[in-house]
Amino acid sequence: MTRLRRRPYLLLIACGIWALVGCAPAAAPTPDRPPQTDATPTPLPPPDGWTPAAAPILLGGITGLRELGTLTVPEPPSTVFAHALSLDNTRLYGLNNDNLIGWDLLTGEGLFAVPREDATRLFVSPDRRRIYTVVASGLIRVYASDTGEAIENFRGIDTYNGVAAYDPLSGMLALGGSDGAVQVWDVPARAALATLRGTSAPITSLIFSPDAQAVLVADQNGTLMVWDITTRQIQTTADLARPIYALLYTPQGEFVLVDTPDGTLYLSAANLSVIGGLAQAPNAGIFAFAGDSSILMHGGGSAPLTLWNTETGTLAATLPDAAAERVSAAASPDGTILFAGALGDGASLWNLSNVATGTVLRGALRVEDAEIREIVWTNDGYQVLFFSTRGPIRVWGIGG
Repeated sequence: MTRLRRRPYLLLIACGIWALVGCAPAAAPTPDRPPQTDATPTPLPPPDGWTPAAAPILLGGITGLRELGTLTVPEPPSTVFAHALSLDNTRLYGLNNDNLIGWDLLTGEGLFAVPREDATRLFVSPDRRRIYTVVASGLIRVYASDTGEAIENFRGIDTYNGVAAYDPLSGMLALGGSDGAVQVWDVPARAALATLRGTSAPITSLIFSPDAQAVLVADQNGTLMVWDITTRQIQTTADLARPIYALLYTPQGEFVLVDTPDGTLYLSAANLSVIGGLAQAPNAGIFAFAGDSSILMHGGGSAPLTLWNTETGTLAATLPDAAAERVSAAASPDGTILFAGALGDGASLWNLSNVATGTVLRGALRVEDAEIREIVWTNDGYQVLFFSTRGPIRVWGIGG
């Protein structure tokens, strides 16, 4: 089965399913300590009763949606707090308290579990052959994606403060520093492309432009800078005079959404001028588009999950009961179906096909799991992954 990823940036339903209708020269990689090649992988339990996904999850086939199986974690189990999918959506990799873990999403088999080595972020190479992890010190580690074998370590940025952006199609990685520096790497080539210095304030958010030719940088003081990666020159700047928590390009790349303590600002991507505002409060965990649609999902924590139409700049819907200690949400790639969950309360299915008109319909289907901490929809639309606070990952889809 071929499952290709589309770059990020169907409708009558069967009766009974829906209940309601300045630059420094680039530095060469600096090897750190020798990679850990002698770690013995921890065996993973085999999947129990795994069913392969047979088709993308679409509104017209929603009656076939069911649990396909569970991805297991090694003992002692702990929360998978970071994850990455391969471009073809057939592999999932995660970090928990002790391990870097790999799974095959076609068979449900665990590929490996090796020591995490203090990694906090991870990414998959464009060719799916390598995994890159980043640790708190700014060290980048490279692993074989089939076996978890450690291949190489090199120093990313000495002042790394946990802020990173990755382009999965090119393998470019940008790391932010506490001193305002940004290091951009071509990780497959192990080449430092640029060290960007346009501020002395800590970097708070990074994002690549949709064409991956530039990187948008935000700092703690509210300064925004668009850096051209090739020329190492600042293209555009703006001063928002407030902290910036997160950045998003709209799917077509024409606008930038900026999450601040006062809410979400709507900016022109061409010149970073402020056009208007959306939500009036910062997000608390959910700040993403519903698939490739123009609907922004915003909220989390004690705030309700809200849906904003970024084409009109208006609130499209507020989902009831989607406010708790931790709220999670994920939409199908076409933006017509949404799973929304709250820790302690499972997850509900919603029909977003008419959200632009203000109509959002709750489905009768629920995932009864009080331990859901995160929901992820694969980019090919075949599977929905429910990450448990206890470690295992429940996988839903259309079974054959």
